[in-house]
Amino acid sequence: MDVHPAPRLALELGIGRRFGAWELTLDGAYAPGNLRAVTDALALDNRDGGVDRYRLALRLGRALASLRAAQLLLEAGLATDHWAISDGSGRTTLAGQGGLRLRVPLGRGFALEQSALFTLGGTPFAKSALPPEAALSSLKTWSLGMGLRRGW
Repeated sequence: MDVHPAPRLALELGIGRRFGAWELTLDGAYAPGNLRAVTDALALDNRDGGVDRYRLALRLGRALASLRAAQLLLEAGLATDHWAISDGSGRTTLAGQGGLRLRVPLGRGFALEQSALFTLGGTPFAKSALPPEAALSSLKTWSLGMGLRRGW
């Protein structure tokens, strides 16, 4: 049996600074959610107790390509996740992130931003908190995002 956080929507807010073709971004995110247990034959979502994720991420990006004013950036960095479990316990883990970000100007200092990020990090659970048949493994996630950027 594999026990991990169920898929979730997150709210993210960040600031960034450009240095020529390079960009440094600091993001904070909150994602409420539940647990999912998966076997070869069955997947169960536990909706009784939550596992909320708070993330702080620092990424360095570089412009790969530009078409007119639109830009494609490659990003990589580190994140720290704090997992708050409904029973009052919690755990903080370190993760690595990498991905692509597409930025399309809308005018008047705004841009539409779309991102695809892969994150590899630690599990929010201690082995002692799970049943003996549960397996612990690194948490691998894909994040797809869209947002509005000010200060283009």
